[in-house]
Amino acid sequence: MGRIILVILLGMMIGCADSVRIRTEVQESFVPVLYCPAPTKHIRPIMAINQMTDSQRKVPGELAKYYQATVEQLIGYSKQLELELEKYDTSNQAYEDLRIRMDDKFKADGVATEETLINQNELGLQPL
Repeated sequence: MGRIILVILLGMMIGCADSVRIRTEVQESFVPVLYCPAPTKHIRPIMAINQMTDSQRKVPGELAKYYQATVEQLIGYSKQLELELEKYDTSNQAYEDLRIRMDDKFKADGVATEETLINQNELGLQPL
């Protein structure tokens, strides 16, 4: 009994092989690739306080001068890092502006965007 069912199923599969045709269509879509450059490498400064000798540490005024130089080095280094972070803030804003412009253009052209697909799914509609 099992062999008969197997033969029938195989016969049905052979009969369907010619009727199923798969057609592939290629559609080009131009979407900008957003690129964010890697951060630049900042070399940590060599601290002035670490370059003091034992004889300089015994002089009261020298220690204060080295501490002051070290603080100024750290402030300069932190400003470099803050400038690097500001670059990312401006690039993120530029990417967001570009995304908004593209979404507006796609809506005007009738192209489905992420927002329209979400709205259609909420209404139970099939995406474009």
